[in-house]
Amino acid sequence: MKCETLVDKILDSDHHVRFAAIFDMSGNVKASKERKGIVRMVSSDKTKEWAGKAVNSWKNREQLYPLIGEGQYVLAVYKNLKRITMPVGKDHLIYVTFDNDGGQEDIIRAVQNQKPGYGVPGLE
Repeated sequence: MKCETLVDKILDSDHHVRFAAIFDMSGNVKASKERKGIVRMVSSDKTKEWAGKAVNSWKNREQLYPLIGEGQYVLAVYKNLKRITMPVGKDHLIYVTFDNDGGQEDIIRAVQNQKPGYGVPGLE
């Protein structure tokens, strides 16, 4: 699946999703898109900076996998939005922001349902 296709599917999965991006494990943005008509809270440069931090944090968590199992997602809750970071295989992370009035469990499930599963080719 192409990274751009996955980003589009995530944006279409719930109207509360504001922004979706795919990063590789070096912190490079492979695809990103924001919902039309939203007021941007974070600049593109700041998003790239956050990408690197998200990747580094994810890599640090991998050290715990033998003890607690592989990470499924990380949820960060802020005053003005929520953000999830979720792996796609071992080579990419999904990074999604959404409005606080969105049902986080519904959105997390929707994002999980969009990403390639086991036995499905990874991202291009």
